[in-house]
Amino acid sequence: MSRVKINRADPYHRIPLILIVDDDADSLLALETFFKNEPFEIALSSGGTKALDFIRRRCPDLILLDVSMPDLDGFEVCRQLKASSQTAGIPVIFLTGRNDPEDVLQGFALGAVDYVMKPFALAEVKARVRTHLQLQQLKGLLSVCMHCSRIQESDGVWEPIEGYFNRTMTGSISNCLCPECRKKYYPTERM
Repeated sequence: MSRVKINRADPYHRIPLILIVDDDADSLLALETFFKNEPFEIALSSGGTKALDFIRRRCPDLILLDVSMPDLDGFEVCRQLKASSQTAGIPVIFLTGRNDPEDVLQGFALGAVDYVMKPFALAEVKARVRTHLQLQQLKGLLSVCMHCSRIQESDGVWEPIEGYFNRTMTGSISNCLCPECRKKYYPTERM
C-alpha cells in the first residue's frame, strides 16, 4: 500500500512531505486520518522495501517508521537511509511496540531523532513531528520577508522573527549594531 494524500494550505509554499511506513493498516489509517487537516503532504507505505523505493523517487522531509515489519525491518531501512548522503539528513522517528531499552538505544545509534512507543497518542506524534520539522527548518533555509522580517513557519504561517526565535531557541534576541554598520551609519558617535 503506497499512496500520497496532498493537503495544500498555500499553493506557493512548499509543504513538508511526511512518509509514514508501517505494515499495520490500522496504524497507517489512524495517522493518515489524524494528519488529514495538517499542512503536510502525506505518503503511506506498507513496508520497508516499498518505502525505500518511494524515497528513491521522492525525498521526504520526515519519516515515521515502524520497526517490526516482515519484509525489511525499520532498523535496516534507517541503516540504509543514513548510509546514503542523499538521505542521511532525513529525520526518522520510530513508531513501535518494541520497548526494550536495547531497541531504543539501537534506534538512536542508527540515527533516529525520536522513538515513540505503540500504542501511541496521536497528539504526541503530531507534537514530535512538528518539533522535528521545525528543527529541520532551523538547519536549512529560513524564509524571511524582506520588508517586515517575519519568518515563514513549516505550516505556512508567517510569524514575527522575535517570536519565532524566542519560541525555538533557549536564548533571546536583542537589537544591536555591528561595528561596520556603526561606523557607516553613526560615524561621529563614540564607541
